[in-house]
Amino acid sequence: PVITVHPDELFFECFSKDESSYGKLSCNYNVFKEVGDFNCGTTNIDYSVPLYNEFQKIRNYKDTSFEIDPSGFEVQTGSDDTFKEVKIDLPESWVRGFLQVSSAMTMEAYQFDLHPVDMRNILFFLARNKERYSPRSLRWILKKGEPVRVSIEPWNEIIICGQSIYDGKSEGEVRMWGRRRLRLLERMLPVAKSIRVSLLGTGLPSFFEADLYDMTFTLGLSGWTANDWSR
Repeated sequence: PVITVHPDELFFECFSKDESSYGKLSCNYNVFKEVGDFNCGTTNIDYSVPLYNEFQKIRNYKDTSFEIDPSGFEVQTGSDDTFKEVKIDLPESWVRGFLQVSSAMTMEAYQFDLHPVDMRNILFFLARNKERYSPRSLRWILKKGEPVRVSIEPWNEIIICGQSIYDGKSEGEVRMWGRRRLRLLERMLPVAKSIRVSLLGTGLPSFFEADLYDMTFTLGLSGWTANDWSR
């Protein structure tokens, strides 16, 4: 990921291997017990399997320390040995992708808050059913003052999000593809307060921001899986 020390937060950004999904975890400084003197800046490291394994060690009952400097990123959990990932060069496609993500996030969009239970119902249906023919989209049906409804093709199964009322400015229907990428949100649903959904339009990018209280996870999806952010 790209790790940035900002005056208000520490955040990690990365793209999926096919670069069609963007992820950003923002951590408010309230999540840390001790924050020493720091300078703002950015470093890029490899999100390796060993680093992934280090993150899996984090527990409430263990102290975990992060050290970020221009040479890379260090993490230590409990009494385990310190693990360090050294700085690497950022791929050109990632630079273009970050610019596209920033541009997309400034565009006008259909926006609404989705309750974690409603998102769980959508993901549960997708996990239980495997589509064998087209179309394979999610159709978001948005009517002001009514619960958000989602039609799942090709079964045309409609899920009514009873705890998520749409109060956006514009009504409409938006279709999105590459819907199974939403399963990246699964592990956060038990601790999420809500999910802010921004749909730019049919076949256009979409963003899902999970409010984790002092942390926020943003998932940005390109129009469809085979279309990466840099293009």
